Amino acid sequence: MKKVFILALLFASAATCLQAQTNQPSENCLTAYQTPGYIDVTGTAEMQVTPDIIKITIGISEYWQEEFEKRAKEENFKTKVPLSQIESELLKALKEAGVEKEMIVVSGAGSYGRQTGKDFLNAKQYEITLSDDKLADNILKSVDTRGIEYMRLSELDHSQIEKYKLDCSIKAIKAAQDKAEALLGAIGEKAGRVLVISESPIRSNVMTRNVYMLDAAPMIAGKAESASVESVRKIDLSTSVNVRFEIAPRQ
Repeated sequence: MKKVFILALLFASAATCLQAQTNQPSENCLTAYQTPGYIDVTGTAEMQVTPDIIKITIGISEYWQEEFEKRAKEENFKTKVPLSQIESELLKALKEAGVEKEMIVVSGAGSYGRQTGKDFLNAKQYEITLSDDKLADNILKSVDTRGIEYMRLSELDHSQIEKYKLDCSIKAIKAAQDKAEALLGAIGEKAGRVLVISESPIRSNVMTRNVYMLDAAPMIAGKAESASVESVRKIDLSTSVNVRFEIAPRQ
């Protein structure tokens, strides 16, 4: 009888425990039920920066005086304009345009274009670093195109470009926040804390541009077709930021 009584008590206890577990959700179920929802949004931003580092590359070379004479034939070219003369005229024009000597460096030199029975044509390349884009326009107006092989805008940059990139990213993440609040507000919800931030690389045109400021064909005719730096003088920055916001629990 004692054994039967003990077994009866055990069955009764088990049934009571099972009923309690059935009527009351487990801790894991409760946690999963209370996990808040989230919203993923993307914020974008663009910014333009006026460069304070502008590099211009100018190539000069010797040429034949007869090239600029009408109806002159190549076999009759004989009067070579020396590189020293072209160089002297270029440096004088740059000085008149407001370019200081320390802004100019020689970045290359050589010879090319030897014709049968004629000397090589010597050439030289200069790199000019400016901090004011107006000087670039002054150069275009001042330089004699004879002896100029090419003139190109080779680089645009800014001494504090990393700061501007950060500012652009901040604008993008604020745009993401505004978007999340607007979307959730439309359905009576609010954005909570940030769960994940994923930033895309900053896209910019801070690089070698190689925008030709003078075209070779018009120069041969002694007339410069120049492209003002105005059209390319800005640095464009753009980025996007993906942000996951928690949907704030309702009060």
